[in-house]
Amino acid sequence: MIAATDRRSVRWAWRPARAVLGLAVSGMCLYLALRGVALEEAWRTLRSVAPLPLAAASMVAIGTLFARGFRWSRLLAPAGTGAWWPLGWSVAIGFAVNNLLPARAGEVVRSVSAARKLRVGVGTAFGSVVVERAWDLAAALAVITAGFAAVGATAGRDALVREAGGRLGIEVSIPGAAASMAVAVAGVGAAVLLLAFRSGTALRLAEQAASLLPRRWQARAVSGVRGFASGLAAAARRDVTAVLVVSLCLWLAAYASVWLALTACSVPASLPAVVLVVTSLVIAVSLPPGPGFIGTYEYMAASAITASTGVTWERALAAALVLHLASYVPITIAGV
Repeated sequence: MIAATDRRSVRWAWRPARAVLGLAVSGMCLYLALRGVALEEAWRTLRSVAPLPLAAASMVAIGTLFARGFRWSRLLAPAGTGAWWPLGWSVAIGFAVNNLLPARAGEVVRSVSAARKLRVGVGTAFGSVVVERAWDLAAALAVITAGFAAVGATAGRDALVREAGGRLGIEVSIPGAAASMAVAVAGVGAAVLLLAFRSGTALRLAEQAASLLPRRWQARAVSGVRGFASGLAAAARRDVTAVLVVSLCLWLAAYASVWLALTACSVPASLPAVVLVVTSLVIAVSLPPGPGFIGTYEYMAASAITASTGVTWERALAAALVLHLASYVPITIAGV
């Protein structure tokens, strides 16, 4: 049986409007990605994919499932202590559902799976998923900031700026991007520390900020911050270093996956290209999701690939598809 509070968590996480919006965004991005594409050139790239780096990218994807399971066990401590292997399969189940259904329905499914395995409330498990996403955001910002700083010290910086300006119509300043990311990382880090170690102060600030929202959203916002603070406090008491290290390693694995996929497609896998592709994917997975981020993933990744490497859109789109399938297929099979 699922308690009433757990049912409220499930209803909050799954809304039909989110599913419709996610499908609309995915459909629009898929149209933009495929519009005017010379399919013959894209197919030639796909047929020439090197199998060894592609297999390595898929192995990285499978490995991240159980790394996430280990991190999740730390966030669910003490209930999750020693449960990293079964939680890894719960992550696989949730990600597989996300790949097949819109609106991140898999987050609810994996919370139910973990709750049954650990005999905790679904609301508790789902709250830990929210905390996990916050760690992902902080780690992503840190890794991308470091990446932009490294790009700023390479000879590929000027080429990246020139291609982005010519193909995407935007002006890119690597030092400016790195500085902006550093500010964002500092802000997120300060918020995390405040929530973890001064939760009372954080909740008072949250209540003051929530007073600016419409009345019907105020209680929900404060409740979300309270649950988030509780999860952070639990993580802070146990294994916060392990959570941080695994979070950073997961995003370094994303760098490795991008490098392997570009290498498999014979696309120049320079550091600027990898950094820009990972950054574009952070944006892609932040948009309202359709099933498996189909469309948004390909369009954002292909845009970054063609901007940073100068290859044709067809080759960039094929490489983006290979990158997506390298994780989509093995994770969906594992989850099923």
